[in-house]
Amino acid sequence: MKKFLLGVTGLLTLVMITACACIPAIYQEMVQIHNLSDCESGTTTVTPVLEVPNSSCENSNADNNYDSEEPRTYWQGLHMYVAADSVTPVGLRLSMINESELNFGHGVMFSIEQYSEGEWEQVPFINDIAWIQPLLIVAPKTTVDENISWEHMHGVLQPGQYRIVRNFIEEDWDDPTPPWERDIPTAYLYTTFSVEQDWEDAHSRWQNEQDALTAIAYARFDGLDLEILEYSPRGLSFTLTNNNPDYSYIINSVFVGWEDNIPGVGGAGALEYFIFPGWSSDDSSWPFGDDKRLQPEEYFFLEVDWYNEIGNLAPSMARLSPNPYVFDVVIDVTLDVNEEYIKENFRRIIPGLPNADHRVKAYFDISP
Repeated sequence: MKKFLLGVTGLLTLVMITACACIPAIYQEMVQIHNLSDCESGTTTVTPVLEVPNSSCENSNADNNYDSEEPRTYWQGLHMYVAADSVTPVGLRLSMINESELNFGHGVMFSIEQYSEGEWEQVPFINDIAWIQPLLIVAPKTTVDENISWEHMHGVLQPGQYRIVRNFIEEDWDDPTPPWERDIPTAYLYTTFSVEQDWEDAHSRWQNEQDALTAIAYARFDGLDLEILEYSPRGLSFTLTNNNPDYSYIINSVFVGWEDNIPGVGGAGALEYFIFPGWSSDDSSWPFGDDKRLQPEEYFFLEVDWYNEIGNLAPSMARLSPNPYVFDVVIDVTLDVNEEYIKENFRRIIPGLPNADHRVKAYFDISP
């Protein structure tokens, strides 16, 4: 089975940029620019046709754009938490904790406010800031950890009491009604933190703990070796070898895309060519055995020709990439562990680190 797939993140971004004049305000924040030159008019420009109240200026709580409700600390089982030792004057680790059975969506946008004389006041911006916000999900019964940095927005914070505010929506996957035709529940949540005078020692201890956890996360996928053997604009061959003696892996998909360092676009490029997007055990094209597992010291070889489906790869297919001649092969794998192991070890999701799922990548260059 072979097909094109427009990645969810890329699709959402494109839709929000081109259609923000006719969809609810909850999605209009997908692309938002905090422009310091707009401070006098009290507006913030949102590409391409939208203006919203500006939070880039020195303003008080009354000027913050929280619609009709003030931020809260808890909403339908969702709340946020900041580990005190993770706080520095330029960033922190934010935990978004979902104790419910619901899915909650959010973007990357956040607000930093300081408590002063009985009120929360927006911390002034020092630069023009653009937010490109994909729809990210906090799944039921999970905790998502995110590293937050505001140095490019606010510089170095002085000692004091602060809070971080973020907007969330409730995602209902079972509702067939288009998002712009239904009332989507939304709320702003906040959690407080302090910037202390003697933050260095505590943060150093916390960072050492995080480094240890990072090493454990990557060790689960050490030894997976993807090697491209031969390639051309019309096809390639490769091997995937499991040199990890401690784990076997379930192979979910193999696809070809383009170099993925495009700001605001996730995956291996928004447009992806799937070699095998949905194998089944009775599919004769499945090359890895009936159980779809790659055991320790096993490898598989795959040769594919996509010319009949999409023709030759060309720079026009990856025109958004910094190098449109560079494409990649990406294999999605999952640790071959039982559900109880996943619940025990992977309830916390740290973006950017391998969790129960991981992507193995290799690049090839079709430059003439």
